[in-house]
Amino acid sequence: MKFFTFQKLFGSDSPRSFFLRFLLNILVIGGISFFGIYYYYQQARSQAWESIQQQEFNNLQIRHNELLNEFSHITTDTFLISNAPALKKYLTDEGDERYQDLAVTLRNLSLFHPIYDQVRYIAADGMEEVRVNLVDGKPQLVAKQDLQNKADRPYFIDTMKLNQGTITISAMDLNMERGQIEIPFKATMRVATPVFDDSGQRRGIVVLNYLGSNLNAIMSSAIPNSSDDGNTLLLNQEAYYLYNPTDPTQEWGFLLEERNELKFSNDHPEAWQAMQTLDSGQIESTDCLVTFFALTPVEVLTFTENPSLRDKIASQPKWWLVSEYPYSKFNRSSASISTRYSSMSAIFFLMALILSLGIARITIELEQRRAQLEFSALHDSVTGLPNRILFMDRLSQVHARSLRDRSKFSVFFIDLDGFKNINDTLGHEAGDVLLRAIAEKISGLLRKTDTIARFGGDEFCILSVDINDGEDSEELAARILKAINQPFEYKGHPLKVTASIGISSNTGHQKDLETLINEADQAMYLSKNAGKNRYTKF
Repeated sequence: MKFFTFQKLFGSDSPRSFFLRFLLNILVIGGISFFGIYYYYQQARSQAWESIQQQEFNNLQIRHNELLNEFSHITTDTFLISNAPALKKYLTDEGDERYQDLAVTLRNLSLFHPIYDQVRYIAADGMEEVRVNLVDGKPQLVAKQDLQNKADRPYFIDTMKLNQGTITISAMDLNMERGQIEIPFKATMRVATPVFDDSGQRRGIVVLNYLGSNLNAIMSSAIPNSSDDGNTLLLNQEAYYLYNPTDPTQEWGFLLEERNELKFSNDHPEAWQAMQTLDSGQIESTDCLVTFFALTPVEVLTFTENPSLRDKIASQPKWWLVSEYPYSKFNRSSASISTRYSSMSAIFFLMALILSLGIARITIELEQRRAQLEFSALHDSVTGLPNRILFMDRLSQVHARSLRDRSKFSVFFIDLDGFKNINDTLGHEAGDVLLRAIAEKISGLLRKTDTIARFGGDEFCILSVDINDGEDSEELAARILKAINQPFEYKGHPLKVTASIGISSNTGHQKDLETLINEADQAMYLSKNAGKNRYTKF
């Protein structure tokens, strides 16, 4: 029975030496493992934080685009109503039939775009002429006796001053009815444009009251594939809260005296300062990550289908879309990272020893396979010579150099005569043996700076560089013919072939690659037609 010795097991006949080396390896690998785990632990925390930052930015951008999409119809809806045939006819004849037609037009807009709380036509004296209210999601025409005079309202006064074809979008505020803020609060944004009759006389305005509750629905909706986002806010240009889901009592501070000091700029002064110079970005505040986007109801994206509207917006509000992501939330979520890396330390140390051997072996195999693939892509599988791709690459390099230094080179096209007969009589294996033998013979006649390639079938191509004169190429062609004319043998069978060679050179003047190749090819066919076993110089 054979026994395993210490030397056979561990590759050393000295236990003391082995254990010293083992201890040294443990210290080195253990130290590397410790610092590696610590490094990757910090990296994991950093990447998790960067992921949160990117997620917050992406989520807010999605919300930004959702809001823009929501507003995409408000300008066109306003212009459509102000230029509606029913309104034009009503301006010329304010009879009951025209009134009903106009009412139907306004009601249809409210029916198909239920984002407007009110759709109104107000005459030049400030009196509402036609008004459709959205009640429980259904449009209702307001009776004439319930219509109000809005001549003293800022939106009416400002809109009446606008030129024809322009539009104004008011700030978001709380709707007022008969001089009082409506309870419960109803956030409203008014989109208005002046109305002119066919004679160009100013006749009043069209007003669409956009419901702020639509914004609240968008702001509170879940973003797909995002389960850990921050608190999303909407601010006006003065930093007052228009939407704050975590504390609605902070909203509308610019309208309610008791909330006048409740502003984002007071809660995050450093972030607000940055927002005065940037349209979007992120600021790490004292207790949270603040992400922000400037937002106006009508932006560049709105003009994709209607670029002519770009210059028709007289005024519109500027808002800030903001997200607050508290650091405490991140610390809770990242606690699992510390636990995970602590528990895997011992496993990592053991796996590192095994993986290092496996990875090294895999890496070597991959490199060998890559080298084989690269060689196969650029070389002929039968002869091992460069293939057409590699030959053309080298030819293009030599050609480029010749354009710079006027160096000379020649291209040889070689086609074997009688090769098909060998394949047909003795088989393709005999043909392959002959191709390899001929490739070896020709290669022995060339310099290291020359290139021989197999173009396919029984065709070879040679690139001979730095030739002195035309006789050099002819001398080389003669030696190639002589080498090929020598008898070859395969399993006792003689293999006899000759060659037809065509030569093209750039010795006289510069030629492009296509010309050189075509000339060599034509010269080769001249050799074949002249009786084969010869060369022809173009």
